[in-house]
Amino acid sequence: MTDEEIFTAIRLFLLPGLLNVGVIQRYQPVTEGIPEQSVLLMHKIGDHRYGFPKEKDVWDEDQELFVHTCEQAMETTIQLSALQPEGETDPTTASDIVNAAADILQTQLAVTHFQSLGMGILRVTDIRNPYFVDDRDRHEADPSFDFTVLHKHVKMSTLPGARTFEANIKRV
Repeated sequence: MTDEEIFTAIRLFLLPGLLNVGVIQRYQPVTEGIPEQSVLLMHKIGDHRYGFPKEKDVWDEDQELFVHTCEQAMETTIQLSALQPEGETDPTTASDIVNAAADILQTQLAVTHFQSLGMGILRVTDIRNPYFVDDRDRHEADPSFDFTVLHKHVKMSTLPGARTFEANIKRV
């Protein structure tokens, strides 16, 4: 699976359970200002290759070529954090949003849903709650947690087959 497929699956699963909270990717190439609504932000921490790749070659009769497939088990760690803009009338805090997302990801429904997509959630870590100084010199919470997704990274390539082969043994 690609990062885009993983992020899309997670986002689409979280959105119905987080009312009035946007779910977006953090660290976009272009960021303009702070979000105007409550948001859950996600970004990838890293990938860990698990074991050795499984490789397979299959001859495709119709197209007359070899299809080479390389499948690698991967553990991708993703971090979710939240921002709750000041002045919101909603008493929900950024920590409440992050806790709600963690609760959603730890349900049996989430496990079943992600398994049907070829993914698995291995674990959800503890929720951290560091503070930072915002653009108005106020201390604002930036709660977050990490979770690990198990999936298969598949690479495919093709190689045309040889039409003829002529064996010659010659003296050197």
